[in-house]
Amino acid sequence: MKTARIIAIALIAALILPLAACGERWPLPEDPQVIIERETETDGVSVRVLTVNGRDYAYYGRLKGSLRKGDTAGVLGYVARPEFPDDRAQRIIALEGTDDIVVEYYVAGVMEQPVFLRALDTRGQQIDLPAFIEPALDEPDTARLWKEN
Repeated sequence: MKTARIIAIALIAALILPLAACGERWPLPEDPQVIIERETETDGVSVRVLTVNGRDYAYYGRLKGSLRKGDTAGVLGYVARPEFPDDRAQRIIALEGTDDIVVEYYVAGVMEQPVFLRALDTRGQQIDLPAFIEPALDEPDTARLWKEN
């Protein structure tokens, strides 16, 4: 009976502790950018676009391996969601050494994975791609949007 109680406490701790740390890993800066998303059409593809620091970014890829704190340069801001005006958990994070790609990460989720957004003004160009990013070219709309890369 005592063993079952210890196991139950350990399982609860294993579930709760990572959740408590998620928001702290990517805290908002004092004056975060409020980033608005919009839908647009580019070359016949409907694209969700986020404007960050004056550049438009669209979905490009997913995590391959792991993203370490040293790979990032800090949180830029959060994506404003009109349907949930108090939700500031959808964070946009800068990558270290490049502004051609940013990270989008929902810090309040349980099993969320970061996704990577690429600046639309880099279409047709070769850019240095960190090893932890897997381009999502197996997804039809993403492949059509980034086809020349």
